[in-house]
Amino acid sequence: MTTKKILIGLVVGVALFSGMRASADRRELDLFLGAKEEYNDNIFFSYDDPVDDFITTLSGGLKFLNQTERTDLYLSAIVERLIYSDDKDLDATDQYYKGRFGYRFTPRLGANIDAAYSKDSRPDRDVAESGLILSTVPRQIQNYGAAVDYALTEITASNLYYRYTRQDFEPRRANPDFPDYRAHRAGLGFAHQLDQYLANATGRLNFGYNRFTYPETNTETKVVIGTVGLAYDVTEKWRLLIDVGPDYYDSSFKVFGRDFTYSGWGGTGTVQFAYTGEVTGSSLTLFHGIEPASGRDGSAQRTSAILDAFYRFAERGRTGLSTGYYINKANSGELALLPLDEHTFRIRPWLRFDIIFDKLYLEASYTYSYVKDRIRDRNTDRNLVWLQLGLDWPILE
Repeated sequence: MTTKKILIGLVVGVALFSGMRASADRRELDLFLGAKEEYNDNIFFSYDDPVDDFITTLSGGLKFLNQTERTDLYLSAIVERLIYSDDKDLDATDQYYKGRFGYRFTPRLGANIDAAYSKDSRPDRDVAESGLILSTVPRQIQNYGAAVDYALTEITASNLYYRYTRQDFEPRRANPDFPDYRAHRAGLGFAHQLDQYLANATGRLNFGYNRFTYPETNTETKVVIGTVGLAYDVTEKWRLLIDVGPDYYDSSFKVFGRDFTYSGWGGTGTVQFAYTGEVTGSSLTLFHGIEPASGRDGSAQRTSAILDAFYRFAERGRTGLSTGYYINKANSGELALLPLDEHTFRIRPWLRFDIIFDKLYLEASYTYSYVKDRIRDRNTDRNLVWLQLGLDWPILE
């Protein structure tokens, strides 16, 4: 808890300092309260012995935003209490804290720092992001980042960043099958407006270095990345983003006191199509690259396709769909000690009605998830349905 207390102390201190030094152009403080009831027919995503249960989630938190001409401060703290109807041993309190502070030294030079701490326990906590399934083993995640952006000319900008992630499962001795990991990411990027060749287009050039380490399994993967890309506003509503290029990875393992290494070339990239309308919106994101595999003994080649869409059918009513397909793959002795080949599909339609516009709402959702483990030649699925009453009330605006 020491890290969490330091994080909260730092960001609150920055908030007080920011408030004393400058009057805010925009200042908001929102209270969030929620009550959700769900039915899960396969809590652990078991392949042969599914366990179902009803789960009540009570949540509460605060979000604070303070923006001036030079500063940008955001803080949030959310706590969720999970109460299982039958499996009381699974009851848990999940926590999520975030802080971000940005400052513009000059119109051309800016910098920002951010930090986050979370403690979570749901087996499906990573499905929407990575497609990987975990157990109910509690996990703590710390994220820290810093970035600097500088306008080299009127049409050329640059940015430099570093990010650190630490992920720890607890208690360690009781759960040797869930290795911890550390992730270091650093990068340098350039963006150049291409209006003289293509209106509303920006060329992109990015270089990156990632290092993923797994202390308990003595596994390490280093990745060097280079991409070229394009950000293009096709119309006022349609936007296209492309970043593609090669990557080179080098992995090292220690098995029974002997060192093993493996290196190779591959490809990485992100392609995103986004539409923003008055009553509808959607985005399709395609990704391929090397990423940490949470709860496994190494990294993986991840390929994913994620689609999100919504439609506002009335002033207070909206509906939407979120779906994704994920492939996490690693050959034994290349990116991980043990082979990995998991394919995950999920789809989640949802419906929301605002009782008080954008403040008090009722939301219903159904999620179907399917997981295929090709290494062990087995598959499982899970149905989840829930109803939530939420309050997002402005205390200060």
